[in-house]
Amino acid sequence: ELIARGEPVVVTDLRTPAAANWSMAYLEDAFNDHDPVVMTVATDLASRCCRYYEPRREAIRRGYPYPFKPKTRLYKDTFAGFADTLRSDNRTALHYLHDVFFGDAAPAWLTPPKIASDMQRTAEALGAAATAVPGFDRFAHGKLWIGMKGVVMPLHYDSTDNFYVPFFGRKKVVLVEPGHLEE
Repeated sequence: ELIARGEPVVVTDLRTPAAANWSMAYLEDAFNDHDPVVMTVATDLASRCCRYYEPRREAIRRGYPYPFKPKTRLYKDTFAGFADTLRSDNRTALHYLHDVFFGDAAPAWLTPPKIASDMQRTAEALGAAATAVPGFDRFAHGKLWIGMKGVVMPLHYDSTDNFYVPFFGRKKVVLVEPGHLEE
C-alpha cells in the first residue's frame, strides 16, 4: 500500500544468499574465482569525497536536471586491487566501487556466477514489493556499491526508483519530498 502511494518503505529480514553471506571476504572469493575484470572505482580527497557521479549524457537522456559537476576522479581496477586499497592505511583519499553487475546493462562476462545468482535471488525476493510500484515491469539492473567509511553522497536526484539493499555495513539515508531540488 505504501509503495503504491510512492512512500518510502524499509524491508527487513530479507532472506537471500547475498543478505546471509556477503562480506568483503565472500566478494573477494567470488571475484577471485572469476576471470579478472576491470571495474569503475571513484576517488577523491577525504575532505571532499565523494561527489555524486551520473554520466551527463545519461542525465540528459532521462530529462532530469544536471546540477552536479563531478569532481570525483574515476579509475579502473580489479576487485582484488580495490580490496587492497580498502585495507591500506592511506586515508587521505576515499574510494568507492560502483558498477552494474546485474540486468540489462551488465555484460555476462563481467559478473562472477555466484554474484549474478545472489543478485538474481535478491531481485526475486523483492519482486512482490516491486510489483506494487506503479508502472513497474522488472528490475532493469543491479548496481554494486562498496565504499570506505566516510564516503558521503550529497543530496541528489535519482531518475529511477531504487531498491537500496545494504548487505553489510550501514548507511544513513535522508529522503526529501519531490520538488526540493530547486531549493
